[in-house]
Amino acid sequence: MRLRLTSCQARNTFPLIKELGPYLESRLDVQTEYEHDAPWQDRARWLYEGKLQVGWICSKPYALQINQEPRPLNGIAVPIMKGDIYQGEPVYYSYLVVPSDHPAASISDLAGAKVAFNEPGSQSGYFSLLWGLEQIGQTADFFGEWVESGAHRNSLQLLKAGEIDAAAIDTTLWDYEIYQDPTIFDYLKIIGNLGPFPAPPLAAHVSLPEHIQADLTDILLNMHHDPAGRAILESSLIERFAPVSDNFYRQLQRP
Repeated sequence: MRLRLTSCQARNTFPLIKELGPYLESRLDVQTEYEHDAPWQDRARWLYEGKLQVGWICSKPYALQINQEPRPLNGIAVPIMKGDIYQGEPVYYSYLVVPSDHPAASISDLAGAKVAFNEPGSQSGYFSLLWGLEQIGQTADFFGEWVESGAHRNSLQLLKAGEIDAAAIDTTLWDYEIYQDPTIFDYLKIIGNLGPFPAPPLAAHVSLPEHIQADLTDILLNMHHDPAGRAILESSLIERFAPVSDNFYRQLQRP
């Protein structure tokens, strides 16, 4: 049997999916293929169509497909990330960031600001900003302009170029980039934590046999007990995997 694996998220998720293939091959009677060259929109569509069998996807689209008939995806495991901010729970946040010399100290200081979001289906890059505005009793028109950047990395480039005032950046991407280069974001400052939100899960297309889905869940939940598995997790700053609870994601189903 062949499993085609992918990630539909930022580049910090690529190493895990790439290394997961050989790890699964050593424990299951499968061959794996890692799909990463196509645009993420194509990869997401292929996952929903069953042309890819396993993918790491954003929390919001996962939540929205739970009640679909027929439902395309089942959650097989969700990562618990390393770091005090996560408190050992399968959650993540977005950092609200501005240039280091920007006068804003909180989201309340961004009235009329030019703010970037990666794409309108993203929990970390878009809906987190709406959540942050809701916490201070404001709506989307509190900001002066919304700029769709297409990706977190593009939002970061816009911040670096001084073309926008603020953006929401996935904490797991931020942590990974800081891990690679502690000075990479010296030009930015964090002015707020948006969240917590349910962490992006690994999901399998429903066409994958149920016993294979169960085997994948078992392998992922026990990776941290195995030296080889633990090394893969640590390279992606993951503490361990936890089971997926669909009810946990229902909070993201509202607009």
